[in-house]
Order: sequence, then C-alpha cells, then structure tokens
Amino acid sequence: MARKIFKQFGKIKDDAGETASAARDRIAETYGNARAKGEVLAEKGRVVAGEALETSRDAANRALEAGRIKAGHAYEAGSEKAREAYQAGRGKAVELYADGREKAGELYADGREYARELPAKTSDGIQRNPLLALVSATAVGLFAGIMLPKSKR
Repeated sequence: MARKIFKQFGKIKDDAGETASAARDRIAETYGNARAKGEVLAEKGRVVAGEALETSRDAANRALEAGRIKAGHAYEAGSEKAREAYQAGRGKAVELYADGREKAGELYADGREYARELPAKTSDGIQRNPLLALVSATAVGLFAGIMLPKSKR
C-alpha cells in the first residue's frame, strides 16, 4: 500500500510538474502577447501624437501668418494716415507762413508810412501849440534828471 501511495504521489507530482510547466508556458505566452500588444499600442500612440503635433504646428503657422498679414495691413493703413496728416499739416504750415509774411509786409508798410508822417505831425503840433511843446520838453528833462544818478561832486 505504501508503494501504491508513493506511486500515486509520484504520478501526482509528475502531473503537478507538467501542470506548472504548462502554466509557466501559458504565462510566458500571455506575457509575450501582452507585451507585443503594448508595443503596438505604444507605436499607435506615437503616431497619433506625431500627427497631433504636426496639426498643431500647422495651425500655429497659419495663425502666425494671419497675424503678420493683419499687422502689415495695419502698418499700411497707419502709414497712409500719417502721410495724409503730414501733407495736411505741411499745407496748413505753408498757408500760415504765407499769411504771416503778407501780414508782416502790411505792418512794415504801415509802420514806414507812420514813420514818414510822424515828423510832419510833430512839427504841426509844435506850430499849433508851442507852449505845450515847451512844457512837455521841460517835463521830460525833469524826469530824466530825476532818474539819472547824481554825482558826488
């Protein structure tokens, strides 16, 4: 009976060894399959990430180009407005200069005419009222004498 038990035990042991070996083989196979599937999924992930990166890069480049175009249009519009303002200001400055020059010429002519008439007016005033001329000259002399510093002598 002991022999029979040992024999049965040996058979169970052999069966267990085969079962463990088969289980190890299945585990190795499953691990290999899972690893292969993981590598395939990882590769798909890299491809999708690369495509997303390209799409993002293209979108960024398009947005940058659109911004450059808008900036160029804004620059052109601003330059045109600046040119128009410069031309308007220059035209106004030329106009004001011409008006000022004309007015200065008129004032110069009026001053010259007044200076030409002044001696005649002065002599007419002295001839009409000589006493007033004498009093005025005396007053001017007194005022000048008061204003001038006195000497120590």
